[in-house]
Amino acid sequence: MKRFFGVFLMMLCTIVLYSGSAIAISMDEFKLNGFFDLEYEESYQDDSSIGDRKGAFDQYHFNILMEFPLSDNVTVKG
Repeated sequence: MKRFFGVFLMMLCTIVLYSGSAIAISMDEFKLNGFFDLEYEESYQDDSSIGDRKGAFDQYHFNILMEFPLSDNVTVKG
């Protein structure tokens, strides 16, 4: 599944960067940002129980954000 998303992302970047509409994009202003997203989930316990409520980081993601400014007023993000 990870391989599929990697190939899909590469195909998407190729289509965006080498298509006819890419002529309108200023590559000097192109930005590619990556960031991590962590999701913390607290473990469920009764309010009457005594003790620590320990949770875990159940999900984590690596996100990529591309920004293409087309004009002063329009920026395409994906």
